[in-house]
Amino acid sequence: MANVHDEVLDARLIALSLSGYTMARMAARCGVGHKLVIARCRALREAGLMTRRRLGRGPARVSPYSDPDHKKPEPDVLHKPTTRKCLNCRKAFASVWPGNRICERCKGLAEWRAG
Repeated sequence: MANVHDEVLDARLIALSLSGYTMARMAARCGVGHKLVIARCRALREAGLMTRRRLGRGPARVSPYSDPDHKKPEPDVLHKPTTRKCLNCRKAFASVWPGNRICERCKGLAEWRAG
């Protein structure tokens, strides 16, 4: 049977966890060892009184982009395939977007793949 001190510690651990404290900070705040905090948090999770958090992060935040209706905006200008000169060999090639400045032949060279 848990004693009164365990119940007080458990309540503090739950509150600190919800506030975004890490286990190391909870141990320091409660004045107990880190291993005791780990064991108590594990017991509280198994009892369904505490949920697992991502390590090293604050409380979970809801992103405005998690809305399923939020879609990536369409670009104002659609990129048209055009002929560009390769920055490596200077030969003309069909570029599909403005950032494509190296032709496929040059991208296949060992020097290009090596960086």
